[in-house]
Amino acid sequence: MSSFTIVLLICGLVFFVTGVITHFFPPKKINWYYGYRTRASMKNQEVWDKAQFLTSRWSFILGAVYTLIALTGFSFEVHEVAGSLLAMVVLAIGVVALFMKVEGALKKTVK
Repeated sequence: MSSFTIVLLICGLVFFVTGVITHFFPPKKINWYYGYRTRASMKNQEVWDKAQFLTSRWSFILGAVYTLIALTGFSFEVHEVAGSLLAMVVLAIGVVALFMKVEGALKKTVK
């Protein structure tokens, strides 16, 4: 199994489990230690609740996609370090996309 597959599988499972946990046990009140915490998400309770819902949903989806990619055996026959770096780039793109989707939705809510 390549390092790309291993990193993607582990991170995918973490995203998936985190999404499931935060969906069923979202933080009820605005806080500084648990949940999706940005300036926009902490404006008021309505925005906070929406941010937690969206983040849990997108974490679940992103985790499922990463896990499925890893389990299908999709891998690159490259040096171990290059595979790990490539996996990190793929993960970073997903995290940035998640952040942009949630923040974009929150901007619409605040208006």
